[in-house]
Amino acid sequence: MVEWNPFIKMAVVGVFMALSYNALFGTAQTDYLSIAKEFLGQKDMPSMGDFAEEVKGTVDTNIEEVLREIFDELDANKDGVIDFSEFKGMGLNTWVTFRAIDMMVKSRLSTLPSFAEMRNTLTQNMPEITIPEELQFYTTRNWFDTLRAALSWYILFLFYVQCVLCAWENILGFLGLKPFTFPKKPTLPVPKIDKETCLQYDTPLEGWYEITKTVLMTVSGLPILRLLQAVIFIVFGMIAVNISVMIPNKFWKGFWLRGVCRLCISGTLFSFGFYRVGIEGNVADKADCKILLGNHTAVLEILIMFGLSFPSFISAVENARVPLFSGVVRACDAILVDRMDKNSRKHTMHEIKKRAKNPEAPQLMIYPEGTLNNQKGLFTFKPGAFESGQPVQPICFKFPYKHYNPCWTGEATGGNDVGEFLYRVLCQVVNRVEVKILPVYNPSEAEQHDKILYANNVRELMAAYLEIGVSDCVYEDYVALNKIYSRQKRLESRISNIPRRRSEYWFPFVRKSRVRVHDLLSSNLSDEDLHSVTSCEETPNTTPAKN
Repeated sequence: MVEWNPFIKMAVVGVFMALSYNALFGTAQTDYLSIAKEFLGQKDMPSMGDFAEEVKGTVDTNIEEVLREIFDELDANKDGVIDFSEFKGMGLNTWVTFRAIDMMVKSRLSTLPSFAEMRNTLTQNMPEITIPEELQFYTTRNWFDTLRAALSWYILFLFYVQCVLCAWENILGFLGLKPFTFPKKPTLPVPKIDKETCLQYDTPLEGWYEITKTVLMTVSGLPILRLLQAVIFIVFGMIAVNISVMIPNKFWKGFWLRGVCRLCISGTLFSFGFYRVGIEGNVADKADCKILLGNHTAVLEILIMFGLSFPSFISAVENARVPLFSGVVRACDAILVDRMDKNSRKHTMHEIKKRAKNPEAPQLMIYPEGTLNNQKGLFTFKPGAFESGQPVQPICFKFPYKHYNPCWTGEATGGNDVGEFLYRVLCQVVNRVEVKILPVYNPSEAEQHDKILYANNVRELMAAYLEIGVSDCVYEDYVALNKIYSRQKRLESRISNIPRRRSEYWFPFVRKSRVRVHDLLSSNLSDEDLHSVTSCEETPNTTPAKN
C-alpha cells in the first residue's frame, strides 16, 4: 500500500494539494481599466476581445496589412499620427496589444508613436481626474491582498517542507540508514509484564526539547495545515468508498477502493507526518486465511490495515446510520453488533465462525486486545477470534519513538486523551511506523480445541516480534483506573475549592502534577469518601475506546 512508490505517492499528493491551494488562494486580477473607463463614461472603447475577433477574422491576410488598416482606421484625420483626440476613444489595452504585435512581427510602423510619446501626449492633454474614495481600493493593492498573498506563499512553503521531509525519509530508508527494527528471529518465551508497566504512559510532554519543539511547531502553523490536509483526504476517501458500492462491478469497485481510496489513505498518513510506512511481508489470499489479527496502539493502524487488503470489520449497528460511514460498512460487508441486544455477542461469534469457513467471504480484521496498549506489553487476547479454530494471520504494528510514544491510553495513565494524542502527533516533525506481516498461523490440534491456548500462543509470537512482553491487563483495568482517577480529582477539586480548567484535561503541560499509575492502584478511595463531593462537576470520561 503505502510503500508502492513513495515518490509517486508524493507527486500525487503534491498535485492534489496544489489544486486545493489554487482553489483556495488563486485569484483573478481585477480589470482596473474597465472600472476607470466606466467611471469616465468611455463605454465605447474597443475591448481586448473585440480586437482579437477582428484579427481572427482576417487569418488569411498579412498581419502587417491588418495592423496598417487598424492604424488607418484610428488615424481619423489621416495625418499619419494618432493624437490625443483620436486616442481618446481607444482602450489602452488595445493600443498596448497593437504595439506588442507590431514589435513582434518587426514591422516597425514608423507612424505609430512610441509609448513614451503617447504617455507625454496623454499627460499634457488629460484633464485632472479625482477618483471617488469608494473606487480607490480598486486602483491600489490593499492590506488584505498583501496579507492573503503572504499567507498563500507561506502555506506553499509549509507544503514544500513536508515534501522535503517525505523525500528525506524515503531516501534514508532506500539507503538503509533507517532499517526495520523488527528482529529476524523472534525470541521465545517473552517476559511477563506487570500491570503498572503495561498501563503507565512513558513520554508525557515534559523536558525542554519536547516542549520547545511543540511550541515552535504550533507557532509555525504546520499542525493546522496538516489537520486540514488530513480532513480533506479522509472525506475524499470516504466519498470514494461510497461511490464504489453504487455499481455492482468488481472493476468499478477496484478502481475506487484500490485506486482512489488507497491514495487518500496515503495522503492522510502523509498529512500526519508518516512519510514512510515500512511494510515487510504480504497479506495472504482470502482463500488461505480469513482472519487478520493486529495489535492496537495508535488508532492509525486501522487505516494501514484497511489499505493493505480492505478487510471487513466489526462495528456497532448505529454506525451504519452515520453519513459516509454507511458506505464503508456496505463496501466492506462489516459485521454489525447491537449493544442493546443480549444475544449480540452470540450472533457475532456465529458470524465470525461462518465467515472463517466460507471461502467466498471477505477477510475479517480483528484487534483481539479489545483496546489500545502503550507498546510495553500486549494485553490479554479475547478468545472470540480463535473460537473457530481456523488459521489466522498476525500483523504487527510498531511505532518507533524516542521522545513521543504515539499511543492513546487516556489521562488516567498519565497519557494522552484523543485531543492531546492528535495534537502531539501533528506537532512531531516526522512520525514513523513499521508493519510486520507474519506468515499464516495454522493452529495445532490442541489449539483447535482450546481457544485460550490458541490465543496465548499467537499473542506470544506477536510480542516476540514486537520485542515486548505480555500482560494480564484487560480493557476493564482502564475502566477501573479511570474511576479511581476521576474520584481523586473530584475530591481534590472539592477540598481545594478550585475547579480544574477545561484546558487541564487536554494539555499536560498545564497540569500541576503527573499521574502515576502506581499511586492510583495503591489508592483505597471508596465511594463513601466522595459522599461530600457529589455536587462536584463530573470529570470527563478519558478511557480509551473499546473495540
